[in-house]
Amino acid sequence: MTLLYFDNSVLDPISAQGAGGRVKKLLRDRGAEAFASTQNLIETWRIPDQTVRANLVRTIIQIARDREEMPLMLRIVRSVVGQIRHHHPDWLRPDPDLRLQRRDVERRRESWRQVKADAAYVPTGVTRAKQFLQTEVAESRRRHAAHRALRRAGGKARNPPKIQALIDALPEPEAFWRREQGLGWWDAVTTNQRRVGDLRDWLLPYLRPDRLDTESWMTFWLAELEDDAVLPLRVASLVDFFNRDRKADPGDWGDINHAAFAVGRDYFLTADMNFHKALSKVRAQPQLTMATPLLVNRTAPDIYVEVKSVLGW
Repeated sequence: MTLLYFDNSVLDPISAQGAGGRVKKLLRDRGAEAFASTQNLIETWRIPDQTVRANLVRTIIQIARDREEMPLMLRIVRSVVGQIRHHHPDWLRPDPDLRLQRRDVERRRESWRQVKADAAYVPTGVTRAKQFLQTEVAESRRRHAAHRALRRAGGKARNPPKIQALIDALPEPEAFWRREQGLGWWDAVTTNQRRVGDLRDWLLPYLRPDRLDTESWMTFWLAELEDDAVLPLRVASLVDFFNRDRKADPGDWGDINHAAFAVGRDYFLTADMNFHKALSKVRAQPQLTMATPLLVNRTAPDIYVEVKSVLGW
């Protein structure tokens, strides 16, 4: 079976042209299956026009037979915990309390049930999260600009000598994603920042923070963690890295979240040229298997014909 992922830049014109039914039939006839992520829904729920928003939700449900009921980040957390168990079993609690995980999985499933029953449904938290998302996008663009400026100046981020030696031993893209993720997950362990709230809720029950220190944690991320154990995280972070070859775009934050779903699929369809370039650069990295990125013309007069064409069908 051919497995596909559509980001919202492709789903939008499919919905606008009312082509969801034809695309659904095309996938069925070709023995293909599309996957929908929570990121698809989050971007859709932010559309102010209720009619446009509901039509797009219907299109997502119509096209994607498989949906993200188990959060991908939770799967990644469990993979990282497995790696910690192998390298540092003393960091782990013997009896983690996973009630928050079970609650969040059920909430995710309930969201999909709700939108399937009522395309106009929007969770109450979406409105409250609007300012948070704007802040996150702004912070992502700030970090993007700061990193570009540092690279252009030929500088490096400051790190302890042992950590810097591990970074210097890696190719720049690999050093970037491992350092960035190691620091981000450390924030989840040691701070109450809202941006790492889910990660903190899912990760902390496994850990014994009193056994952790920054140097050992970063050594784990830079030198011990196996690439394949967190491949979706690696892909997403590498998209972030290659996005920094150019100026930041407001859509970069969402694209990074979409990118993780390129793992485990055959084709990833986007109408965003910059995103497509970044995905193509990621796919060219050594020892990395992910979907082939396909660029769709969102202004095509018949988006169904365009999708069929880029897939070579």
